[in-house]
Amino acid sequence: MNISAFLNFPAAQSWNPIFTREQQRYLSRMVAPVAPLAGMLSKAFTETAKAAGYVEANRQIRELPKRLFRKELNLSWNDEELSRWCESRAQKALAYLRAAECTDRPFTVLRQVVAGKRLVARYGIEMPSLDDHGPLPVLRRLADAAWWRRQARKIQAREVEGLAIALGRMRRGREIYCSDESVKRRSAQRHRNRKYLENTEAENQAGQRYTLAELADLSVSNPRIRRGELMLRLNGFDEVAVLLGHIREVWTLTAPSRFHRWTTAGGTVRKNPRYDESTPRKAQQWLSKVFSRIRSALARHDVKLYGMRVVEANHDGTPHWHMAVF
Repeated sequence: MNISAFLNFPAAQSWNPIFTREQQRYLSRMVAPVAPLAGMLSKAFTETAKAAGYVEANRQIRELPKRLFRKELNLSWNDEELSRWCESRAQKALAYLRAAECTDRPFTVLRQVVAGKRLVARYGIEMPSLDDHGPLPVLRRLADAAWWRRQARKIQAREVEGLAIALGRMRRGREIYCSDESVKRRSAQRHRNRKYLENTEAENQAGQRYTLAELADLSVSNPRIRRGELMLRLNGFDEVAVLLGHIREVWTLTAPSRFHRWTTAGGTVRKNPRYDESTPRKAQQWLSKVFSRIRSALARHDVKLYGMRVVEANHDGTPHWHMAVF
């Protein structure tokens, strides 16, 4: 990314005049490897430099982009670039699969599985369970580009959100609930999916032809239908509870202060001094663990639960749960 390209960013255009040309070149050089996220990073650099000085801003812009790299995997890539990388990883894993299929020696098969495990571990991806699938099915998954895309997109979403949290972008008054970058990527994904559905037709035994988009609009893929089904199920729980003499309670389960990057105590948004760098994923794991203990404690008193749970984000992206339990 050259200087003229960088200066087109709104953040760069609103810089304090004391920013030098040399500092602009430094920022341009730092954000070049993660160009799709350059806007987010340049805004953060500008704000940090004005608030805490250039030393802190330079340290931040030097260290934070590193979290977007897993070896040669660049999590700032667009979906087309990410898909090409996934194809290359699947092709590499295909060699392990073919070697395993061409032998009846368990040790040789195990050696190919170990090679596949090393491949996915290189990028921080979790290996499919051998106990659930077996050696050959696991290798077939690793040789599937669609499996790699699912894993890569999942990691990308987590790291981009983590970067936005670290930069202080996700909070009330800015990018509330989730980052603008994630909203943009999700919108692009929905557009790609819709285009594929509209361009794909299905024909039934009677010769009737419909696009997949028309069929999807008649299913729970349609948000309006999905919401109606959710409310119908909740109403069904109510009816069952009346028949069985059960009661309904509405619970909210929240994560403790250490999971929250920002606090709104006193009506103003400010940094939370108790925040320990925990991610929203860790907060979700904590909530799951606590709720499992709640269920175990109730079960010891012969109290059994059923109902529905909805996960919602706070303004800074930290999840909390709303539950209707019977």
